[in-house]
Amino acid sequence: MHLLFNMFSLFLFGPELERLTGKVRFITIYLLAGLVGTAATYFLQPLDYLHVGASGAIFGIFGAFGALLYYGRRSLPQLRQIILPIIVISIVMTFLTPNVNATAHIAGMITGFLIGMSYFHPKRIVSWKTKK
Repeated sequence: MHLLFNMFSLFLFGPELERLTGKVRFITIYLLAGLVGTAATYFLQPLDYLHVGASGAIFGIFGAFGALLYYGRRSLPQLRQIILPIIVISIVMTFLTPNVNATAHIAGMITGFLIGMSYFHPKRIVSWKTKK
């Protein structure tokens, strides 16, 4: 079920985030969130802790959408109604589901949020539009 949720989330939210940020920025969010989630697991969990690592990257996408919601809270009410419950449910399920790498989930989400904060800052978006 966990793998199916990851694939479904990537299929559903990945293309929209890529459309909003561009291919290079999307890949940056996805890869850095996955790497930081894996590194956090390595440093915070026992050395024999087994995990795959894709969940941190998926949660990085959620974190980036969280940053978008932070900056667009007044202008994007429909996105807030869709994404915010999914983020909250995902976090709750992280701690209720056994054998889920909560460390990678939270570290990936924080990473995606921080990168998203720099990408979605209103002044930065204006500079994207003037460069095209």
